[in-house]
Amino acid sequence: MQDKYKHDRPQTIQFNFGPTPDAFGCLTSAYRSGDRIGSLKLMPPGHLWDGEFWRDGEYPEPEHWVLYVDGCRFAELSADGDLFAKVAGVLERIAV
Repeated sequence: MQDKYKHDRPQTIQFNFGPTPDAFGCLTSAYRSGDRIGSLKLMPPGHLWDGEFWRDGEYPEPEHWVLYVDGCRFAELSADGDLFAKVAGVLERIAV
């Protein structure tokens, strides 16, 4: 794994995105928040999308990453700045 895909905040939320997208073009990760374990997906903006299939009517946004939490589309994140810190911020706000 490459460090740029890893985020670890002790005692809060831990996740680690793999460096290679899945067939839907998304980066994937499990997350842990306390005793809870779930799944995350990040769909890149259209110009970065490199998937083989679309996800049931879900298409890349032109300029934003799309965050899926436990299979549900949850947030659009801007591509500027630290993307993984933004993911952690969203997860902390929703207290997964």
